[in-house]
Amino acid sequence: MTTTVSSAAVAAEVAVIPLADIHRGGNVRQELGDLESLAESIRQHGVLTAVLVERRQDGGFELVAGYRRVAAAEAAGLELIPAVVRDPVPGVQRVSDQLAENADRCALTELDVAGAIQQMLDLGASTDAVATRFATSTDTIDRWRAVLALPAPLLALVRDGTIAVGDVADLGELGEDEEFVAAVVAEVRGGTTPQWAVSRVRQQRALTAAVATAQAKLEKEACPVVAAPRYDTVTGNSKMQRLGDGVKVTLRQHRKQPCHAAFITGRGEVAYVIDRGRHAGEAGSGVLDLKAERAAKRAVVKELRDAQPVRAAALKAAIANGAFATDEAVRHILTTALWDARMEELEDACGLLELTIPEEGWGVSRPLGVLLGHAGNDLGQLTTVVLAVQLARGERRLATQPPRTSDPHVANLYGALLDSTGIHELSEAERALIAERGLSQWSECRHLLPGAVAVTEEETAEAR
Repeated sequence: MTTTVSSAAVAAEVAVIPLADIHRGGNVRQELGDLESLAESIRQHGVLTAVLVERRQDGGFELVAGYRRVAAAEAAGLELIPAVVRDPVPGVQRVSDQLAENADRCALTELDVAGAIQQMLDLGASTDAVATRFATSTDTIDRWRAVLALPAPLLALVRDGTIAVGDVADLGELGEDEEFVAAVVAEVRGGTTPQWAVSRVRQQRALTAAVATAQAKLEKEACPVVAAPRYDTVTGNSKMQRLGDGVKVTLRQHRKQPCHAAFITGRGEVAYVIDRGRHAGEAGSGVLDLKAERAAKRAVVKELRDAQPVRAAALKAAIANGAFATDEAVRHILTTALWDARMEELEDACGLLELTIPEEGWGVSRPLGVLLGHAGNDLGQLTTVVLAVQLARGERRLATQPPRTSDPHVANLYGALLDSTGIHELSEAERALIAERGLSQWSECRHLLPGAVAVTEEETAEAR
């Protein structure tokens, strides 16, 4: 049975044709997917939607749309299939029809679309025309074309849905290095992004090459290789020391010593070491004398130990004589307190003093530099700056959520300062908060401040 349908564009007819007469050429869909459910449906109900074919000059038909239906019909055991038979059209139009037909059915994969783009370009369509057909830019068309030139393992990642086309579009630089590509694919399948995978594989390959170069260098020098210490760090109590630590012995001087060795660092670099101990004597002498070195180290330790009680006695005498009752001593105390402050306390202090913190700089150096610059050489200004820092510190102990339990005395003394100076009259809620944050009653510390109002036993008991 044949029904003829005509249109202004292409003459076509609906007919039932043998599956054996259908030639299956280029299809924009590279993978037909699972056909089992479709084949079962065809066994029960037949092919409900006709496929699209074109007449061939040598007889038979060229399949345009319906590749999955044809394959499923064969799997279901059919010999005939309904088809819309039309006259041949230009190749670009045929690919466009395939895209339109698939858009209404099972969606094409990104690689299918990229392949269709390449087919249309190969058939003579311009890049502008293809970009218009896909409603995209010509740059995007060029990127999708580049995807098809990628190594097969990378295309497999896109085909199985591990990554998107856009994630591999810039990986054409990998070239045909199969080992490199395989390593990148393994990283990506492990959850790494393609770009980061390329970076990691390059670093690993560079490290492998560096280690090989280092090994060849040490082998040529006939230098013994020892195991690298953890994190490439040689501890002070280790028998092995890096060449140049302690007494400065040059590489040329040390190469003939029996303790000469080396290890290869985690970056593939050669680190020469003095194995089994250090050298002693004059710098650069290269004389191995562990006994003399140990004696010299013991002498230094003894000198430092003996100096401590002498220094302590001098400090006691200076304190008793009022030697530290000077502006320089006060400046030392205040500056030390400033350097010991936390970054957030320094920032809050700048706010109390209405000072602007610059955007440039790093970390604590920004607010600290502003405060030191504001104080200058004026001891009174320095006192004001340190006071602002301490006030900021006390305020943070009351305002921080959750409560900070470190330094409980800060909340106590801060509350006592506010209460005794009359700067701020504490409410009952604030007093309770100070007691909670200070881990002891605020009233017990109030008497520690000069000029503070005496606290009665009743007040203390009530506060408790």
